[in-house]
Amino acid sequence: MGKTGCKFDERQLLRAALCLMAATALCSTICAQGTPAKATDAKPVASAKKKAPPSPWTTPSMSTFDLSAGYAYWKPSGSLSNGNAFEAIKAGAMFSGAYYFSRHFGVDADVGIHPETSNDGAATFAGGIIYRIPTAHFTPFFHALGGAAHLTGANIPTIGTSSYFYNHAGYGALAMGGGGLDYEPSWKRHLLGIRLFEVDYENIQKDFGAYTATSGGDAKLNVVRLGAGLVVHFGDKTPEPRVEYSCEATPGIVFPGDPVRVIGTVGSAEPNKKMTFSWSTFGGRLTSKDNSTTVDTTGLAPGTYEVRGIVRQGSKANENAVCSASFIVRQYPGPTISCSADPEMVAVGQVVAIHAEAKEESPYKLTFSYKTTAGTLAATGDTATLQTSGVDVGIVRVTCTVTDEAGQSASAMAVAAIEPTPTPPQPKTQRLCSLNFTRDPKRPTRVDNEAKACLDDIALTLEHYSAAKIIIVGQSAACEKKGEAAAVQRAANAGDYLIHQKGIDAARVEYRLGQAGVMQVDNYLLPPGANFNQDVPGTLLVEESQIKPEPRVALPMRHTKRPGGKSQDRK
Repeated sequence: MGKTGCKFDERQLLRAALCLMAATALCSTICAQGTPAKATDAKPVASAKKKAPPSPWTTPSMSTFDLSAGYAYWKPSGSLSNGNAFEAIKAGAMFSGAYYFSRHFGVDADVGIHPETSNDGAATFAGGIIYRIPTAHFTPFFHALGGAAHLTGANIPTIGTSSYFYNHAGYGALAMGGGGLDYEPSWKRHLLGIRLFEVDYENIQKDFGAYTATSGGDAKLNVVRLGAGLVVHFGDKTPEPRVEYSCEATPGIVFPGDPVRVIGTVGSAEPNKKMTFSWSTFGGRLTSKDNSTTVDTTGLAPGTYEVRGIVRQGSKANENAVCSASFIVRQYPGPTISCSADPEMVAVGQVVAIHAEAKEESPYKLTFSYKTTAGTLAATGDTATLQTSGVDVGIVRVTCTVTDEAGQSASAMAVAAIEPTPTPPQPKTQRLCSLNFTRDPKRPTRVDNEAKACLDDIALTLEHYSAAKIIIVGQSAACEKKGEAAAVQRAANAGDYLIHQKGIDAARVEYRLGQAGVMQVDNYLLPPGANFNQDVPGTLLVEESQIKPEPRVALPMRHTKRPGGKSQDRK
């Protein structure tokens, strides 16, 4: 290849390498910061979705020491001072070791082996600083190094002779800089990486001594080294991620029988690896499915209980995690009760109804009991009967108690006042209608039709009050001759009507003589137990022998003239 063509190829290769390195730097910056949104796609911050944190299993490894090895292509540009050019070495290797003080910065040692060919050969030894930008799967890096190059050549046949122009290997100065891009698979948390490419620029200065026909001269080389290979990471500064597990009980406070749901949340789990869950509790019964469980709290005593969950992804300690959540079982409020007596005031011997009304928020069954300070009780559920026979006059207190199945109870009191047995009222004599005897002066003792109407009402009254008696009191006017006899006769005639006309038993009729001073008969109803002499003082009892009713005799006929000269009979 001609000299001009060789220079053109070398410059093009160098430009391509520099462009590749610039593109790598730009990509690494974008990967580290994230792709910026377009102005037209901008959204308010409030509506933007919160970006989930990266999984620790996929975040880049923070290794302390990296070793790399791979293929190297060595392309020099330059020649000896006599014009002999160095040729490319296609079969080479490169090795490096980097120690990092932090996430980004470290020191780097580099060795390049480019075996001697028929023309030339080289070995480079350099050290310097390195900077990396680790992301989830790609790690761009850049380094600047200095050192020595062990250079041979260039071996060129001497023109017109059978001998070679040959320089023995010797060390010269080396300065180099460049970078590359590593791909980090997730296997073993990025233990092994792939160096996709590495581009380095090397400047080599070597003095082979005085120039002769077969050796010597100065070598000033600009070299582009291209390579690719493998990277092994050691000494991860961040420990292997640990599976995290948290759980929460909802609701946190319940009554016995209320369900409690516990949900577990897994964090830092290894992607694409199966998880198994298990649950246990120190109280209640569990119904579980995957990362959630439900606690049946029926029958639990009041207190605090714990539910424990376990998630497993493997046999290592960091692949398992435990969570716990607690809940409180609170006792139902105790029952309440009110108690009342009906009626609240009774006489000795009467019955009092006791009513108890209880309220309970729990599903517990309620039991009622009663206690009294006097009398006897007969209870059925929320009612009781108080018998007051033989109870002293005063206040009787009945205590009503309700108890639930949890042993909680409440009491209330009902009060009944016991009074003496009331004395029945003394029966009183009742005055009935009276018979007037002033309408018939010729027969002043005769019971006329108006008197009969009164006696008919009296007969009905006696039928209604079958145990009562009738007291007939005969009265006479003060100016009346033989007035006492007339008064007795009037009473006898009235009694005779009741006995013989209305069918009243003669034993129920009593005759008395009064002192009213009028021509009449007074009639009184005498209930059993009534005291007539006390109720109607001033009368005298008439002996049975004096009672002789008069037969009813019609008046004699007499004639009277009617207007017009006619006459009529009149009795």
